[in-house]
Amino acid sequence: MSELKFKKNNRVHNFINFIYLPVFFLFFILSLLSGCTETTRNTSGFVLLPSDVIGGLPEEKEFHQALEITEVASAPLNKGDMTRVFVGRRSDFLMRSALDFRIDLPEDAEIVSGVLHLYVLGVSGELPINLSVHMLERNFEETEVTYQRASDGQPWSTPGGDFISEPLGSASFEGNRVDTVVVELDKNALNDYLSTGVIDLPFIILADNQNSYLGLVAREYSPTQPVASRLDLIYKLSGGTTQSLLERRALKDATIAQFDGTTNGDEYLIVGELPSSQVFFAYDLSALPPLAMVNQAQLHLWIAGRAIVDSFHVGVHTAHELSFVPPEELFLGEVRGVGMADSSIIMDVTLAFQRLILEGPGHTGPNYIVLSSFSRINVAGFLGIYPPEAQDIQRRPYLKLVYTDAPEAAKPGK
Repeated sequence: MSELKFKKNNRVHNFINFIYLPVFFLFFILSLLSGCTETTRNTSGFVLLPSDVIGGLPEEKEFHQALEITEVASAPLNKGDMTRVFVGRRSDFLMRSALDFRIDLPEDAEIVSGVLHLYVLGVSGELPINLSVHMLERNFEETEVTYQRASDGQPWSTPGGDFISEPLGSASFEGNRVDTVVVELDKNALNDYLSTGVIDLPFIILADNQNSYLGLVAREYSPTQPVASRLDLIYKLSGGTTQSLLERRALKDATIAQFDGTTNGDEYLIVGELPSSQVFFAYDLSALPPLAMVNQAQLHLWIAGRAIVDSFHVGVHTAHELSFVPPEELFLGEVRGVGMADSSIIMDVTLAFQRLILEGPGHTGPNYIVLSSFSRINVAGFLGIYPPEAQDIQRRPYLKLVYTDAPEAAKPGK
């Protein structure tokens, strides 16, 4: 019995030694390091740094007063580079799809039949959705066309497109697990149009006026694959009987959209795709220590209203003047999606502030953080945010910064 007790106590003693020795060794190493370093305690443990480079621990500061918060509007933007084209209506937003096909038929060719295939990527609203295809009386530029103009400097005679009122064809999208709309086109109208020797065949697609819309595959959807709306023309040569097929994918496609409502822009700040507007924020950072590093910056905003078509995303740019930032400008940081249930958003503007600080020594003008719609995704819609003079002070925008003071060795005179 005593031998068993001795063995048990011996095992316990060895186990204690096994735990104690590494812990003792760790504290021994820390004590050696403390002879050549300064130890700063924080909630995460120990921070060991040479004594001549110790800086302050991260601090948090809120800015509830901005130097300037300004909304800057723009003319409606072109939507020719999206991966989808839209047709239909959502609330106060009317959308139409413009398509163009390059046709190179023999001079004596006669159209036997024409069929347009539209590939559906998304649908919203009640079904069915009735579509009509019309011949455009003038062509358009994919990267310039809007609801108001066919190209830069070339307005439509009638906003929304100059097209022949008589449909070239029509079809109804029922849903029922079918993702393709097939539209049979009037062969006589096609022959009359192509007999003039033109090589471009521009269409516009309209939907009936119910509150529904379709998202269709655009040619940008898969640049490495021949995916887009497809036109099949079966033709024969004059006097002949042999029929041939000419298959063409859309050469150009774009959404043109119109907003017929109001935004309450006199009460709120509007970040919009249609109507197109951005909000510029400028803050006085002179209260920060010289050479301080911004570790995190967040812009806190409260949503006063919204109009979302399909989806709405916002991102952040920087600017040095109150001028609308072109949509091809890259965002700094992640893009933020806004949902119908969101009452507020927090935008991470860390990279934007760091860029402005880095640019600071060579720039003496204003520095702006710009909140903008993500034009590559948003076809239309807007977001209304509460302004700095909102009656409810809890809903006024503010900036929160987490920054670190510069190390002592990096400060002037050190």
